[in-house]
Amino acid sequence: MVKRSNIKSKGKISKLKKKKIKIVAGRAIIVVTCLCAFLFALSYTSQISSINIQGVRVDGNDIVDASSIGLLASSTLSGKYFSLFPKTNTFFYPKSNLAGEILTKFKRVASVAIVRDGFDKLVLNVVERQPFGLWCEQNISEEVSLTPGCYYMDKDGLIFDEVKDISPQNFTKYYGDIKDENPIGKIYLDGGGFKKLMFLENGLSSMSISFDKFLWKDNGDFEMVLKDGQKVYWSDSQDYSKVIQNLDSIKGEINLTDSLGTSAPKVEYVDLRYGNKIYYKLR
Repeated sequence: MVKRSNIKSKGKISKLKKKKIKIVAGRAIIVVTCLCAFLFALSYTSQISSINIQGVRVDGNDIVDASSIGLLASSTLSGKYFSLFPKTNTFFYPKSNLAGEILTKFKRVASVAIVRDGFDKLVLNVVERQPFGLWCEQNISEEVSLTPGCYYMDKDGLIFDEVKDISPQNFTKYYGDIKDENPIGKIYLDGGGFKKLMFLENGLSSMSISFDKFLWKDNGDFEMVLKDGQKVYWSDSQDYSKVIQNLDSIKGEINLTDSLGTSAPKVEYVDLRYGNKIYYKLR
């Protein structure tokens, strides 16, 4: 048989629990209400026009269309975070995302710095890539000036824009390697190959050897065409320092430069693909 005192005690405990639950629930409702009110007030304040980006200015561009960058910026800044805070707010705008979108969309842009001009304007300072050479998809024997399908390439081998007019003749032309239908954004001889080629070009320049075209073949062989049409062959697997040394070693026998003050004969080609054995054919 249960004693009355125990029943009363349990009843008191049950009432205390219910009271505590009501207190906790009440406090929770107050906290949630205050939080909602705070977020609403913050959302309302964040939409004040004086602290929202009203205009975008593009500086530093030469070729890239400023209005196109401006439209991309407007698109990136449209909408709200969590349907509450506008992305145009000068304190919350997606700076990193905007910079990434510009670099992805406009391959000619090498870098972009985004700064505020007051609280309601953005300035996009862009630096454009400078053409270093041309990557061409046609055959190396074709005249670039008469054939479309060439693209500008920067000093790191990145292809960033199509040549839309007659191809400039003062750029070195590069062929092969890239198979993509759209080569823009690709790197010629990616994985360190282009740096090796630049090392070779510097060595050739130091010997006053003027080059015009480079062709990378699928079997790993290279073909270089000099300014006057002479050709040089080597393999990508070779030590490029050795390639330069081998060319330097035969300078007295043949003329690979544009110099007219030498009696050394011109050649049709020089083949360096066989180690220390150097083969060439006189014109």
